[in-house]
Amino acid sequence: MSKVTRRWLASVSAMAACVVLAVVIFLFGAGRFERPLSTFAASRPVILADAAPKVKLAVADSTPLQSGSEFLDGHVGLVEFLGAGQTVQRSASSVSALQKANVRVLCVGHNLINATSAAWIGVVDDPDGSVVREWKVTVVPTVVLLDKEGRMRYRWTGAISASDADLMTALAAKLSVERPDYVAKTDAEWRKTLPEETYYVTRQAGTEQPFTGKYWNYEGHKGLYVCADCGQPLFRSETMFDSGTGWPSFYQPISSGAVLEREDDSLGTPRTEVVCSRCGAHLGHVFNDGPQPTGLRFCMNSAALKFLPDGGK
Repeated sequence: MSKVTRRWLASVSAMAACVVLAVVIFLFGAGRFERPLSTFAASRPVILADAAPKVKLAVADSTPLQSGSEFLDGHVGLVEFLGAGQTVQRSASSVSALQKANVRVLCVGHNLINATSAAWIGVVDDPDGSVVREWKVTVVPTVVLLDKEGRMRYRWTGAISASDADLMTALAAKLSVERPDYVAKTDAEWRKTLPEETYYVTRQAGTEQPFTGKYWNYEGHKGLYVCADCGQPLFRSETMFDSGTGWPSFYQPISSGAVLEREDDSLGTPRTEVVCSRCGAHLGHVFNDGPQPTGLRFCMNSAALKFLPDGGK
């Protein structure tokens, strides 16, 4: 048998194998899915950057979805874009938490061989990739968290571990009880209304230089520290202390719901970022080296705060 003949036979065999695989996928996979949810689209394109951090407040577009209300129906939504054979591994506790918070979970994919999860309430087959293209998803898996108003709030891009699944579950549960007065603006709107330094810190997760901020040595001034972006009360002056770091530091927020915490590995070292729960403004980070009674140090940026003295003076 000549080399040409052997190559021809190898090519034919490979093509036959592909055809058989396609038939198997069609027979055993296609029947599991509902028809494509063509109306589930964003009001305008939502950009999900490939290099985005694994957990990041969605800043590309915070406009509520114009459609998809049938899916959300006033609930928090968790949308999973998966590839063939992919699934998100969830612990029993995370599945229970999702169900308890009544989070609507939707899976979008094409020929998902093992599309089984106790947390999923809907599976959308996307054979032509129209839904994925509508969301500008270029990496799978990608997971998006939507608040009750349909705004993108968090996203994961790339491989998802069991701990990631537990974290997105916890954030979804927080969104499910979030107050209705959440302040949502586009990046362009924040840029237009905020001072340059405040925008850099709160909307781009920047950090001011130590010993330069307005409040780094403000101990002794009695009053309330509020979010510079939305005015939400964050800290009382009684909880402020001199940490020696050059940034205003507090050992606890004014209430447990005033701020949210999330993982931050942007510098290569795990840290805990602190954001305003009302508008998502980046405030700083919290560390476990503070004074009693909490042992915490909320290391904030002055540019993210506004001081309101007691008595209005």
